[in-house]
Amino acid sequence: MKTFIKTRLPFILPVFLIPEVIAEYFRYIRYSGMTGGTSRNKLLGRIIASYHVVEKGLTMPETRLGFGVPLVRSLVKQCTLFQQKYGNSDDQWRQAVAVLKEYIQFHDERNHSIEPEIISSIRNLAEITPAPAAEQIKYSSVNYFAHIADPFESFSASRKSVRNYSSKEVPVELLREAVALATSSPSSCNRQGSRVHVISDTKTMQSTLAIQAGNRGFGHLANKLLIVTGELGATHNVFERHMPYVDGGMFAMNLLYALHRKGIAACPLNCYLAGAKLAQIRQLCAIPDSESPIVMISCGYPPDDFLVARSSRMPADDVITVHQPE
Repeated sequence: MKTFIKTRLPFILPVFLIPEVIAEYFRYIRYSGMTGGTSRNKLLGRIIASYHVVEKGLTMPETRLGFGVPLVRSLVKQCTLFQQKYGNSDDQWRQAVAVLKEYIQFHDERNHSIEPEIISSIRNLAEITPAPAAEQIKYSSVNYFAHIADPFESFSASRKSVRNYSSKEVPVELLREAVALATSSPSSCNRQGSRVHVISDTKTMQSTLAIQAGNRGFGHLANKLLIVTGELGATHNVFERHMPYVDGGMFAMNLLYALHRKGIAACPLNCYLAGAKLAQIRQLCAIPDSESPIVMISCGYPPDDFLVARSSRMPADDVITVHQPE
């Protein structure tokens, strides 16, 4: 009987998990921005995501004039609606308007005309806030790594996502050293389920990046592609189904810091892909079925001069909730 229970229990447990999964699904539907809505959190989330895409466009190695017009038009509408409902005091809203100002300024300096309607709408927003046009951050290959030996506060603040790489080869051995540093990341019960696949073949790398599709404009310059995965064999029951992503997320951040410490520029790329695309990536990169892809990291040595997105951060008071004793 004990043997029967042990062998059948994994298939019986999901039946008991169904109510939890259903509740989790409906909670996501209710509170996420997937179904739209104009609550402060949902609207601000869309604004931040949209203005960051514009920021990234402004930092591309070869920014295409007139890029992202539909997105900019949508962002203007989002910002206008947010201002009408919630005012103009939010720092992230102000940053979005500053980026829109920079977008116009960028095209004015290059004598490229933008739709008058867009210019007029942005200027209307600009009148509401005194914030100047944003300015993406300029770096040289030397000053970008100026703080890699500094105390953690300066070191961690100096790491930025880089979307421009030179043709200089990144040695696999140096990546191995970075991975060794990253293994100090904590994991549930020290199970260490995170894995890293280093893709160095140019054809495989470009095919994989084409499927990921969030690297247009810079992915072709990457010298190496790292894929962080979570080994499902390290999990023990259905209630640990999120564990590979939690542990893998911590590992990935450690790896990004380690790459920065080793003088390698990098940019994390999401793996939010449908099953068919993930299957293609598994096949291309020889990722076992027992591993769940968590995040990709494009990397390389930076060129002599480059730009990175400013990526304005929320103040700590917007992030932390201190629960006082009763």
